[in-house]
Amino acid sequence: GLAPEMDRIGTVLARSAGDGAPRLLAGSHSDTQPTGGWLDGALGVCYALEAARAVKDAGGPPAIDVVNFQDEEGRFGSLTGSSAFVGDPLNE
Repeated sequence: GLAPEMDRIGTVLARSAGDGAPRLLAGSHSDTQPTGGWLDGALGVCYALEAARAVKDAGGPPAIDVVNFQDEEGRFGSLTGSSAFVGDPLNE
């Protein structure tokens, strides 16, 4: 039930079907750092996907959109995916 879109940085936004009603955005990032642990960030994306599925199966509301930000841990910068997502001109 989610329609994914990927931006130029690699952040994935998966939108739920809806009629323009308010929705919730949940997610995290999929990159990590050496001391972050193997589920650093990725687990938040998995939880958001499960929450979106559970809410839809229960009949909602609210609809939940899921985001998976890229390069939040600083390989090419810091908070690159989320900064571009909100329109930070330095990261576009």
